[in-house]
Amino acid sequence: MPSKTQRKKRISKPEPAHVENDRKARKPLVEEKTPKRLTEKGLGRFAILLPVGLAFLASANSLWNEFATDDLQQIVHSTFIRKLSNIPLAFVTSVWAFASSEVIFTVDSYYRPLFSAFFTINYALFGPVAWGWHLANVLVHVAVTGMVYYVIKEVTSKQTLALLTAAFFAVHPVHAESVAWTSGITDPLMALFLLPAFGLYVRGRRTGSARLLWFAAGFYLLALLSKETALALPVAIAGLELWYWGVNASKEKVAALWRVLVFVVPTLIYFGLRFNALRTVLFGNNGEQPVASGFRTVPIAFVKYLKLMLLPWGYSYQHYTSFVESFGQWRFIWPIAIIVVVAAGIILLRNREVRFGAVWFIAFLLPALAAIPSFNPEYVVQERYLYIPSIGFCLAVAVAIEWVMTRIAEPKRAMVFAGAVAILLIAAWAGVYARQNSIWHDTLRVYRNCVAVEPYSVESHASLSRGYFEAGRARDAEAEGLRALELDPQGTASVYLNLSFYSHKAGKLNQAIDYLERGAADIVPSAMTRRGLGTVYLNLALLYVQRQQFDLAEQTFLKSIEISPRPVGWYYAGQFYFDQGRLGDARVMYERARDRLPEWFAQVHLRLAKVYDKLGDRVEARASYERFLRVAPSDDEDRADAERRLKRL
Repeated sequence: MPSKTQRKKRISKPEPAHVENDRKARKPLVEEKTPKRLTEKGLGRFAILLPVGLAFLASANSLWNEFATDDLQQIVHSTFIRKLSNIPLAFVTSVWAFASSEVIFTVDSYYRPLFSAFFTINYALFGPVAWGWHLANVLVHVAVTGMVYYVIKEVTSKQTLALLTAAFFAVHPVHAESVAWTSGITDPLMALFLLPAFGLYVRGRRTGSARLLWFAAGFYLLALLSKETALALPVAIAGLELWYWGVNASKEKVAALWRVLVFVVPTLIYFGLRFNALRTVLFGNNGEQPVASGFRTVPIAFVKYLKLMLLPWGYSYQHYTSFVESFGQWRFIWPIAIIVVVAAGIILLRNREVRFGAVWFIAFLLPALAAIPSFNPEYVVQERYLYIPSIGFCLAVAVAIEWVMTRIAEPKRAMVFAGAVAILLIAAWAGVYARQNSIWHDTLRVYRNCVAVEPYSVESHASLSRGYFEAGRARDAEAEGLRALELDPQGTASVYLNLSFYSHKAGKLNQAIDYLERGAADIVPSAMTRRGLGTVYLNLALLYVQRQQFDLAEQTFLKSIEISPRPVGWYYAGQFYFDQGRLGDARVMYERARDRLPEWFAQVHLRLAKVYDKLGDRVEARASYERFLRVAPSDDEDRADAERRLKRL
């Protein structure tokens, strides 16, 4: 009769191939002697409290900040977030849909319903009180830091490595923009769902549990609904399957492919919801810059992102990066050389955790690099886009400390060394982080820092100029705008637009027109300047209307549309023709605008309805009035008039 031990052996099931391979892969290539006092058991189950506490302490001084930059529009002046009943609307509109009367805000590709819902819930809890909003941001960052610890521990099975990675992530100063700026919460909010998705994927991969993989897919969908760049997760997983777990056998490749394909379902759901809301699945705002120039600019932008991770200074809301015009430029060649050296170093190290960090960093930075043509030069590089990629960098730093630590024979010396290096690095980063938090105190501090970091950037001075004007300091605003003109009178449209706006607000119509005429004459037309120059002509046309120079206004409207054909130009040209009684021309312009604007922009339907009504086209007029009433907010002052006109038809 077989023994009990023999019976156990007989009924035990062999583990799936991918599970066994994963277990082998998790073992280090070279067995390292880790000091006993630094073993996983020695750290204890409460080790997570260290990085979580660091995340809170390093971010705490942001609680005294006010609202800054986009916060004023998205929080202070937004009527959308003031009603919890509007949360369902967030799933059928864009982020900027609340600015429904401003056509300029309608052509955006930001579909982030959970971000809008998060703001709506925050407003219900805190109203317009800034500290509550900042507390919410800090708590999200704290939660994400805890998840970083668990995810790295799940992937590497090394608690020490997970602890160091999470601690570095908690205090890295590049995160200040995402945490200390209320509107910067998009990336931490996405991480709040993305990291559980990845952690569940890793555990499902190891255990062979299909249920865990589907749970991972569910969290991935929530991450997508927070921010579209979560699309990088399947890319990261595919890269890790090939380069971290090292899937080789045919059966393993099929299993890995199936695991990646699980994420197709939530991706399709997301794109369906996105199309329903925006009538497009595309990203970007029709391109601020030529795609080719954006592609050539990727290497220098990538190197700038690496610099922001490596060197704790020079942080700013704006990192002006002029576009690279040719492959032969030195600004294209030297970044490529740096990237080649870094890539070679990663390959030669032959360290699996470093490979993981590299794949993670690159995969989650790809969306920001791909979107470069959609940005103006001052926003080509943006610190908040490093929030999730930085996990890979922090892991690499932790690996470096662990590597040196394992080569010190005496356990006590190893502990002292690792502790000293980690403490010094954490203290240095936390100090810079706290300083950056204070820079996000208000709009003026943000833009003053932009000027301090890049004193010769025209856009930094233009942004500070706008900040002064919003703060009620009109003279300082004009002086800063003129300073920007001195730096480069031919470089940017924003300076001329700002100065014209200030003059117009002061009742100086002729001076406002003079600034725009100077801009139209000084700005050199090119693919880089077409949108800004088109906006200069559009605003100039509107001012000519106010001065009742109607022939000149029409010519300028058409010039704007010729330079930069887009809905905002057609819409205002249609308004001009309608006011002039030229209904046929108004119809053409409004229809062009309607065909390119999202369905929820109510005003274009109302204006077209009035044009059709005056032209005697009762069928189209009725349809347009009905569209307006279907999408217009309940408190829209034009609803009563539209209902009355519809009944008459």
